[in-house]
Amino acid sequence: MNWKSGITLIVLAINTGTDIRTRKINLPVTLVYLAAGFLLWIKEAYCSGIENWLVWSMALVPGIFLCFCSGVSRGNIGMGDAILFLGLGFWHGFELSLTVLLAALGIASLYGGYLVLVQKVGRKRQIPFLPFMLAGMIGGILL
Repeated sequence: MNWKSGITLIVLAINTGTDIRTRKINLPVTLVYLAAGFLLWIKEAYCSGIENWLVWSMALVPGIFLCFCSGVSRGNIGMGDAILFLGLGFWHGFELSLTVLLAALGIASLYGGYLVLVQKVGRKRQIPFLPFMLAGMIGGILL
């Protein structure tokens, strides 16, 4: 695990606790994470001499996808989750960001299926997404 993964895990852990308790994210921590990731992204793109910004911009696709889903669902998917995925893209790039998104969606869907089928809760029940994002990040680091 490198230092960027450690910082990401700390930010996700802080936001997971907040998400479970309040269904919101810790906005100051998240915005600092996003801004620092953006600066790191610019520095790495500049220092590595990458001329093709499209390749670097692919890292933002999972976050942009969640922003779109948040707008379409009228906030049922939180914009905070999307902001964190934008930050994750800045910090870790496309591959890990997409891996975390797919893992989080898979784990969340299994948990949602369990709630609906076994515990017989309604389909409208909201569940916090960040615990699944944290689990996906841990899995992505271990792979």
